[in-house]
Amino acid sequence: MLHALQPEVQARKPLPEPLATLWRLRVEEGLDWPEVARQAGLSGKRVARAAMREGLRDLFSAA
Repeated sequence: MLHALQPEVQARKPLPEPLATLWRLRVEEGLDWPEVARQAGLSGKRVARAAMREGLRDLFSAA
């Protein structure tokens, strides 16, 4: 699903943090959610996924 958003997200770069880090790790580097969470300093995949959803929601609502 995230890959389907890639053209829209690319058009809005530079991305705000923490969305930029989460997007890079998950979509551009293809890491799994537990590794994304670890590298982003978050407590787990559930928190990382929620942060990604919130960041994307904010990104698209500001457009």
